[in-house]
Amino acid sequence: MKKTFAAALIGVILSLLLLGVPVFAASKSEVRPSISCSPSVLPLDKKANVIILGSGFQPGQEVLILFHDALGVLTALPEPAVANERGSWATVWEMSDYVGKKIITDGVYSIMAADAKYNVLATTTAGFVDVSKDAKDWPDWAKAAGLKKPEGKPKEGKEEKKKKGN
Repeated sequence: MKKTFAAALIGVILSLLLLGVPVFAASKSEVRPSISCSPSVLPLDKKANVIILGSGFQPGQEVLILFHDALGVLTALPEPAVANERGSWATVWEMSDYVGKKIITDGVYSIMAADAKYNVLATTTAGFVDVSKDAKDWPDWAKAAGLKKPEGKPKEGKEEKKKKGN
């Protein structure tokens, strides 16, 4: 019985090898592109910058950075990122024009890395919070991120202006 089982097992293994099926080969996992943002939640501010990092890309590959703007229009950052010899890249997204022109407004955005044909290879998210609003009106994810209302001079009321004018 043991000889019959062993012979059958050897026969199955040989058959699979002849068919080209790897029997004991270690599985080789494919590295997929990924991206991340730092910070991932930030104040909606013209002075804000988002660092976008990517890995798992082809060395030398140009990567388009895309997002759907506040109106839902697919928008690309002006310069593509280029993967280094290890398939990694980093770029800085300066928010000044995007916030000033209301291309980015309060909310969560999908940030996408795409190839030259706009095939999306990886995605991440970034959240923008209008910190000039009352903090109690912020979404829970913004509160959990630890954002603070900016410290600034309190606005002068009519009474303070009158006192200065006299």
